[in-house]
Amino acid sequence: MIEKMISNRTKPSTNFLDGLRGIAAVYVLFHHSRWLLTESSENRWKLNKMEPWLIRNLTDTLIRYGHEAVIFFFVLSGFVIHFSVLKSNQLNNYKVDWKAYFIKRLNRIYPPLIFALILTIFIDLLGAYVFKFDVYNSGSKYSIFPLKNFRDSLIDLLGNILNIQVLVKQVSTFGSDYTLWSLSYEWWFYLLYPFFYYLNRKSKSLVLLIQILLFILTQCLYKDNFIPILTPIFQKMVIWWMGVLLAEVYFGNVKISFKLLSFLLISFPIAIHFFGMTIYSDFFWGLGFVGIISFLMLLPDNNLIKVVLQKLSIFGVVSYTLYVCHEPILYFTHSYLIEQNKGSLPQGYIWMLTIPTLILCLVIPFGQKLEKIKIIKLPKTK
Repeated sequence: MIEKMISNRTKPSTNFLDGLRGIAAVYVLFHHSRWLLTESSENRWKLNKMEPWLIRNLTDTLIRYGHEAVIFFFVLSGFVIHFSVLKSNQLNNYKVDWKAYFIKRLNRIYPPLIFALILTIFIDLLGAYVFKFDVYNSGSKYSIFPLKNFRDSLIDLLGNILNIQVLVKQVSTFGSDYTLWSLSYEWWFYLLYPFFYYLNRKSKSLVLLIQILLFILTQCLYKDNFIPILTPIFQKMVIWWMGVLLAEVYFGNVKISFKLLSFLLISFPIAIHFFGMTIYSDFFWGLGFVGIISFLMLLPDNNLIKVVLQKLSIFGVVSYTLYVCHEPILYFTHSYLIEQNKGSLPQGYIWMLTIPTLILCLVIPFGQKLEKIKIIKLPKTK
């Protein structure tokens, strides 16, 4: 847990971040359920005009920002990674053990990832060859991600193990597990972090300027994928770096107050009103999430919001497993519903509510064990 790394009581508590991370993962789960397990707002209105307007619009509006929840993960990841390195520096005479750093990243990423890939293979084969759902062969009109044939999926499988999915044109996310797109970004942020860490020690302003310039440059070159992997990575690493800078503020290395940063909340309406679903929108959503975290940092530890978030930390502990494993289960259920409803999805919300609840009941006990697996043991410190 994040809070266990803090020994200085004068600094704000951060254990509420585990609850925030859990909420974001559960939000993504219900966002995908809204997408795959119930008809769209427009279709439900055409088919059932008796449905209450308020319920229909609240449901669709409040759970539509799944992609933006992933942007929050990027900001939080940058904060937690830099936070742990800075804390470790204080305990080890400001020397970074990069071997331990990479071992921790491997242990964090790969046990749930390998399980998710095995789960996807099993469920996709079950849907395609045992139940013979048409969606696994012809695709779904509700999904913008076409499924590939099994031979092409083997290339994707290797690419997903190497974490280059969607960063290289030839490699897609594996099978029906579309959520893995963000994992490749996360992995490459980890790999590039040590380089920028040393630059950051020399000049924090210079690194921020480099990140912004790379963000703008790669936006211009994105369609040509000018430099494979790095071109898309630098479109989003500036968002991850926002979290790094937030950790610098936390430790007092950057002289900006959380009170001032909390005003970045104004970035949310700017992103929604002016940019829609674009890379610039992601940038402003990232700023907005910095504003949320900063605002929560200002609250006392006994504030009701922080107390509730701390109670929800159980979801944060298994958030990664929940994130990478839920999509194949939802897609299988989606395929079943398409078969049962002659090409359409149900109008109601029953499947959208029950399936995610069942997934949570399974993931919470299992995910806690899975995320404790260490594929490489850390060397003992003297």
